[in-house]
Amino acid sequence: MATLFEFTVGSTVYRYTNAQKNVTVDSQAYTSIYIERSEINLEQLNSSLSIKMQPDQFPAKYFLDTGPPFRVNVTVYSLLASSKVVVFDGYVKKGSFENKKGIVVLRATTKLP
Repeated sequence: MATLFEFTVGSTVYRYTNAQKNVTVDSQAYTSIYIERSEINLEQLNSSLSIKMQPDQFPAKYFLDTGPPFRVNVTVYSLLASSKVVVFDGYVKKGSFENKKGIVVLRATTKLP
């Protein structure tokens, strides 16, 4: 089952998938890249997850130093047949570079009410 990721800054949306090739759903194109997510950690008020991706992709490259000066929202979907189902909706709180693996790990949390 493919997972779809949408990173949003203002009105700009970056769409990725962990599928073997690019995917189009509801006329929206998702680019196939190395990207994966952890299980969602459910807590009473907030949920969180980690997203691993290549450091040259948006928004990973902005979290290599101090983080971007703007908020990065993230929505994660499971792709079931040709429909997408939201499994996480929040924002990227911080990121770190895993030097041995050459990837960036983004830590995301749900939006507060």
